[in-house]
Parts: sequence; structure tokens; C-alpha cells
Amino acid sequence: MERITEKQRNLLSQYVDGTLSAEERKSVDITLQTSEPMREHLSLLNLIGQTLKEKRPEPLAKNFTEQVMINLLEYPISTPSSLRNGIFLLIGVLLAVGVALVLVGKGVFDATLTSLDPSGFEVTRRLLKNPIPTISLSGKLLVNCIIILNIALSWIVLDRTILKPLFQRRMRA
Repeated sequence: MERITEKQRNLLSQYVDGTLSAEERKSVDITLQTSEPMREHLSLLNLIGQTLKEKRPEPLAKNFTEQVMINLLEYPISTPSSLRNGIFLLIGVLLAVGVALVLVGKGVFDATLTSLDPSGFEVTRRLLKNPIPTISLSGKLLVNCIIILNIALSWIVLDRTILKPLFQRRMRA
């Protein structure tokens, strides 16, 4: 099945809107005589135009925006279940941070030292002529970074799910 191009679609839209010059309109008329996909698209555009003319939108009430805003203010920002879920999420994050801190404090990750050798991969050997230096990774540093990220996440969760709704409720009261 033959498809029409974006340029042809735009031409047909302008054809239906009546914004083409006489020469462009004549060119589209000639193309429509030989191209079935163009005729199908034109009939679809005409059908859409006719439907839009027949179906006029209902006028909005004069105070529509005010009514919507009043209805929005009636709904609570957070429900007790979302507050409870936020507390459970926060407790879970804090427990994970606590366990990680205990493990780091005991020195579990002190001996974890690994190295990454990029030249060991076949792809890098083919692409690069000079060897790439080995990268050393400290397990302790990696775990400390994860702990810091977890603490930051717990503060964000605390702020968004517990503190913000709590203060907003107090401001309204």
C-alpha cells in the first residue's frame, strides 16, 4: 500500500482549509486524480472537518474556573493511608541505613578491594592500541556512598510524605 508523505499531508490540509494558491490547488487536483492514498486522506480530512462543524462544544459556565478551584480545595492533599505508607517507607530506609552503618562500623567492607581492567575486554583491545590503566574500587568507599544516598533519600521521603502534609494541614487549621 502506497503512503503519502508529510508534505502531501500538509498540502491536503491547506487544500481543505482553502489556503493554497491557484497553482498549488491545481497541482493537488491533478495529484488527486492519480493517487488513491491522497484521495483517501482527503476524504478523511473532509469527514473530520464536517464532524467538527456539526459538533459544537458546549459553552462553559461563567464561574467554571472558580468552581473547579473550590472543588480542588475540598480534597485533602494527602490521605491518612499515604501518610502511613510514607512512615513505613521511611522506617524501611532508616533500617537499611542503620544496618549498613553497623556493617561498616564492624569493618565488614574494609578488605573489599577490587580492580577493574578495561583492557581485559575484547572490544577495548580491538578499538584501542594503547592499554588502559586499571581502575581500583574500594568496597568501603562504595558502601559509604550508598549509605549517604540512602540518608538523602530518607530525608526527601520524610519531607514529602510526612512533614509537608503535616505543615499544610496546620496552615489550613
